Amino acid sequence: MGRDARTHSVAVYHCNDTVIQRRSAVNASLVARSSHWDASCLFSKTPNVVRDVVDVATHHLAALFAERAKAHPEREFLVFGSRRMSYAQAEREALALADAFAGLGVQPGDRLAVDLPNWPEWVVTFLAAAYRGAVLVPLDPSLSLHELKYQLRQAEVRAVHGVPTMFELLMRDPSFEEQRPTTCRSGLVAGSPVSPELAGRIRQWCDVQIAYGLTETGPTVTITRFGDAPERRTHTVGRAVPGVEVRVVDLQSGALHGPEAVGEVAVKGPNVMLGYYRMPGETARSLTPEGFFLTGDLAIVDDEGYVRIVGRRNEVIIRGGYKIYPRELEDLLRTHPAVGDACVVGIPNETLGELICACVVATEGSIVTGDELKEFCRESVADNKVPDLVRFFDAFPLTGSGKVKRRELTQVVGLELSATT
Repeated sequence: MGRDARTHSVAVYHCNDTVIQRRSAVNASLVARSSHWDASCLFSKTPNVVRDVVDVATHHLAALFAERAKAHPEREFLVFGSRRMSYAQAEREALALADAFAGLGVQPGDRLAVDLPNWPEWVVTFLAAAYRGAVLVPLDPSLSLHELKYQLRQAEVRAVHGVPTMFELLMRDPSFEEQRPTTCRSGLVAGSPVSPELAGRIRQWCDVQIAYGLTETGPTVTITRFGDAPERRTHTVGRAVPGVEVRVVDLQSGALHGPEAVGEVAVKGPNVMLGYYRMPGETARSLTPEGFFLTGDLAIVDDEGYVRIVGRRNEVIIRGGYKIYPRELEDLLRTHPAVGDACVVGIPNETLGELICACVVATEGSIVTGDELKEFCRESVADNKVPDLVRFFDAFPLTGSGKVKRRELTQVVGLELSATT
């Protein structure tokens, strides 16, 4: 088998020209010896018994999986909570992602850094890297910024796939300019909204694309392309991937909206789920009779098909009868030099229905007041969109995928207001 290199619970196995990278819990002998492995053989606590022994010099991981998918396309490949994935579905998604990696310029042998939680998407990414012939470098979310920078430099990573929070924290570090990984040439940002300001800063380091999608959609729905105009590469999430149809529909009637109107994103294509496992009610609410999945995301689609996400349906703030989209204010606040991150939430109010509260993490060493940020916003938006409240935080509470826990912020500010009234 060659050598065993262990770093942060990851092992890399070299078999001639093939590189198999795996988490340390995986029994490497099973990977090396089995030509008929199930997903459970690699990704469960109780590996299957190996039934055949093959010469690994003539097989690589993608070929092993492809053989299994061809022989048993409808057999269950992966189980994760209520989600079920067949071999055929996993192969389809992995091949599509492998094509996306090719579009990023990832070449066989390149090291691809991936910041993903322990979800099915990690497994699909693992397979996609194998199809592309790339070496997957899993990024541990528990690593410090110093350790993360070290891992990226030491592995000589050529492409980075991560959530916006990872890029923001990495680039906000004062030592980043001196210690940034110089081998990175491209990347993919997905998982949560990317402000135009952050997208522009990332592109000064590596030439990233922005992707949009959900677990229910396979996951990718849209992606920017290297040939897109600069503004579209920073202000939109691109156009639909081949074979996928994207519409925006009216929130009340469900009727199709024309270009430049805000509506809920609806997605149709072979990537869309059949339904939620044993949740018929939720499935009926999420899938239309025409087969469109209602994402809950709000967006504007221009006449060339470029999608600009403006927020979530359940995050819209209704202040005095007017709809306020938090994303607009968040993107604006992040352009202020003293603002490291911003999250805008609605706080219940008897008179106006909701108050606009801007939650802010200031940049290191900066001093700014709430009134100054209100005036900054007033210069660019209508008076009814200016935050009523500004609250400062040392850091935002985050989910495992790096998204801000808005509900927690709403509760914190709400309790604070209740205590002072």
